[in-house]
Amino acid sequence: MIKTKDLTYIYEDGTRALDNINVDLNKGNIIGIIGANGSGKTTLFLNLVGLLKPTSGKVLFDDNQISYKKKELIKLRKKIGVVFQDPDKQIFYPKVYDDVAFGLRNLGYDEREVKGRVEKALESVDAKDFKDKPVHFLSYGQKKRVAIAGVLALDNDIIFFDEPTAGLDPIMTKGIIDIIKSISEKGKKVVISSHDMDLIYKLCDYAYILNSGKVISSDNVEKVFLDDSIVKQAKIEAPWLIRFHKNVGGPIFKREKELYKFLNERI
Repeated sequence: MIKTKDLTYIYEDGTRALDNINVDLNKGNIIGIIGANGSGKTTLFLNLVGLLKPTSGKVLFDDNQISYKKKELIKLRKKIGVVFQDPDKQIFYPKVYDDVAFGLRNLGYDEREVKGRVEKALESVDAKDFKDKPVHFLSYGQKKRVAIAGVLALDNDIIFFDEPTAGLDPIMTKGIIDIIKSISEKGKKVVISSHDMDLIYKLCDYAYILNSGKVISSDNVEKVFLDDSIVKQAKIEAPWLIRFHKNVGGPIFKREKELYKFLNERI
């Protein structure tokens, strides 16, 4: 899978966005990359998927350094998918079906294969009912589903989600969470960047915390959020279940239902 070795990225204006980053995405099934604005999350995402080339250091895929030649990057796109925060920056066609089919057609798949994959992808995100609808008539949440379907159609081994629930209401958020869980259960690697620490805690089993372009902590999600000094340094807030544990005591719960069950058994 994907690893980095001493990854550094410096923008043209001299800003050191990433400083000697070492991450290993084999550490978990659903991995969180978290930090405050300006911590380097998005830049790290773009380096990991080959959209940016490191100033120094390496990105390794299956222990081989990524090549930035066009043909090699096309091969990489068949393995790695990205769902960006804003679906409008990822949707290019006026009709839903054609947009989901875009990546497959661009890679040269025949139309029979395209049709089968598109139908399956639309079904997996519950978007078949509006597959022939013009994109500009869709809600923001529906556009998110279309963007995810376009990535799922490519059947990537690893899927990156940048702020997957940003701008969504609670019902739509639950729908996206269910989709991400389903993707992981099918054996795909999922990497999530989000400002929502409750989301990261609920979904991820491992997390990297960034601050000023450096990884300042990495471990399973319970452990990284228990360290008050790291949480403060990263300018984030611990998930509410961790805060509950710190203030009330008792076991650490990963899910809300587990806490309620525990409390009900003692009432």
